[in-house]
Amino acid sequence: MDTLPVLPPEILLHILSYLPLCDLARCHTINSTWLDLIRNNQQSLYRRVADRNLKDSDLTMSDWLVHGVSEWKEFCRRRHMSHRNWRQGNHLSNWISPPLRDVWRIKIDEEHNFVMTTSRLGNIYAMDSRTSEILEVIVGVREYAHLEYDKGFMIFDTHFGNTLEVWRRTEDMSQDGQMSNPTENEASQQVSSTAFSTRSLFSLYAEIRCPASIRAYRFVYPILLIGSMSSQSAFLWDIPEKRMVGSIDISSANMDLINYVEKTERHILILGLHYMSVFSLSPHLDPGRQLHPPYHTLNIPSVPPSTEFVLDLSLDFLELQCLTLETRTRRTRRSRRSEGHLSPMRKAIVWETEGTRAEGAIFASTIDYSFTAAHVSEGDLILTSRLGKIFIVLDYASVFEDPSLESLHTICLDVIEPVFNLTFSYGSAVFSTRTQVLIIPSGSLPKIQDIRESVSRKEAGLPSLPLKIEIYSCSNVSAGAALECSSVQADRTRAMFAYNTRADPALDGFSPPEARTHSGYSVRVFDFTPPLS
Repeated sequence: MDTLPVLPPEILLHILSYLPLCDLARCHTINSTWLDLIRNNQQSLYRRVADRNLKDSDLTMSDWLVHGVSEWKEFCRRRHMSHRNWRQGNHLSNWISPPLRDVWRIKIDEEHNFVMTTSRLGNIYAMDSRTSEILEVIVGVREYAHLEYDKGFMIFDTHFGNTLEVWRRTEDMSQDGQMSNPTENEASQQVSSTAFSTRSLFSLYAEIRCPASIRAYRFVYPILLIGSMSSQSAFLWDIPEKRMVGSIDISSANMDLINYVEKTERHILILGLHYMSVFSLSPHLDPGRQLHPPYHTLNIPSVPPSTEFVLDLSLDFLELQCLTLETRTRRTRRSRRSEGHLSPMRKAIVWETEGTRAEGAIFASTIDYSFTAAHVSEGDLILTSRLGKIFIVLDYASVFEDPSLESLHTICLDVIEPVFNLTFSYGSAVFSTRTQVLIIPSGSLPKIQDIRESVSRKEAGLPSLPLKIEIYSCSNVSAGAALECSSVQADRTRAMFAYNTRADPALDGFSPPEARTHSGYSVRVFDFTPPLS
């Protein structure tokens, strides 16, 4: 029966907004009544689709998504095409090369289209992410400095073990009225800082002096999380307010080493050798408040995961014939892009394996994983380790509330080689091993309901379809060479990684001047931006 005369248009549009974009695009072919409904309400319908799919992290748009867009349908189309390009490996490849080509860490400002890098030799460079034009050089920064960046605030460590410097985009400070008449304390910080700007993109904002030596830190606006091994504490600073708002005693976790820290809205994550400890946060952080003990903690991994995958990096990849993305039209300075070139990408479909699993207590307490990084995106958690095992905890917050779900929600991916770097944003994960940079695109992981069904069928002795993960490799170093990747980053449409390009045989295909330009520790860029119509 034709439901259009029965249901009010508002209800129909609400229902249609839940459809996948490709299915929604076919609805107008049903009959003329459907065609008229969608055509007459196109703006309203696709606005609902956009609102339903946008997350808080999407509220700040980069120019690729909004440039020249006047209709919500086109906006949704571009987001869909970008997601499809990630899933299919369609990309353009290019480089960002600072003057000395000695990149250590990378951060991206997607909204303003620039990239920041620290160096093996010192200093911080801010460069246009499309042209490599130098926008800022902060001189006096120590060698091998770590770097955090979010919402215009740049944070890096200094030569002093308990001090961090916070710099902010000068334009943002001017808009907030913070450029005039610094306080006496701020003036003294400016004098004591060993770093100085050669241009005006960034200005010194604050100096963070932690009560104890700093082992690791992570900034997720507006809170900076600092982990200290010496004091067995985690400190939380409100960076815009320039004040410490809480601390957590982490001694209950019995951490023998802090390798990494991560912060989400509700939890902090502390990584050690054998496991990661998750601590809950108070919803209200007060200056100087000692949050002890936290509500409760969870150590991961504590039980064997229900699902395991093994990826042999030397055998499992197949060469892909990627589609060529059209060169973007250079319309204005704001929208210009480097043309780039098509580079090969390899794909592996990794199938579930049975594997040999240790018993719970032994599994949790004796294996030295040496965890290297942890990040959360869209509710899922990924842990990487030097042992080569990657733990993926789906909907990790539900596991925190009910630890009995840990095994069911946890996937173990063994890539055999040590995993050194990880970024996990907008649902896509990028990580590096000794010889590879790997991408797990958004939507490629098994769903919890699929794992639940697979486990149930196995327990009942019934056959089931094996689960799979799609993984791409975007590097191909020379045989026997090490990638020497020092950092990976990603935004909505690009994956970036800093590595020693001298080990990359792809450079042999370029003329000597171009090879010399990028030879060294440069930033490789894989751009999944859909062509602009």
